[in-house]
Amino acid sequence: MKAEYCIKYDSCNCPLCPMDEESLRNGVFYPDDEICPLQAFCHEQWIRNQRKISKKVRNKDFYFTKKMLERNCIITSATEGQDPDHDLSEKDVDEEHWFKQHPEKHKLNEAQKAEIGLRLKRGLDLKEKRTNGRENSRSNSQSARDITIKL
Repeated sequence: MKAEYCIKYDSCNCPLCPMDEESLRNGVFYPDDEICPLQAFCHEQWIRNQRKISKKVRNKDFYFTKKMLERNCIITSATEGQDPDHDLSEKDVDEEHWFKQHPEKHKLNEAQKAEIGLRLKRGLDLKEKRTNGRENSRSNSQSARDITIKL
């Protein structure tokens, strides 16, 4: 596909255009850059990751390549891209280092899901016990106040 065929071609300033193969090969995305607005591409993994990065990432001075955006990893406010001041000849080495720091999400099997469910249930039970314990101690102290006021 060619970017010229895009209906937003004249008004779009996206550094990574899904219809422009050259920008996808060599382009970079900064968290405050524009993201492709076309509905036809909104379900692409790398465009969804662009949106997450734009919302969550604190440091907007680091860039992401398409290869990095395609990574199915956890994106948090602490996620950082590549330093633009770093030597570009070592770009591949930097990307590999970034991939090691951002491992792919993995699917949980049924045993792992059951274990997480049990831990969650234990935590909720503990929270409920603590809440009930506080309510009991409040009611006891309230009745003690009532007794002293009546005397």
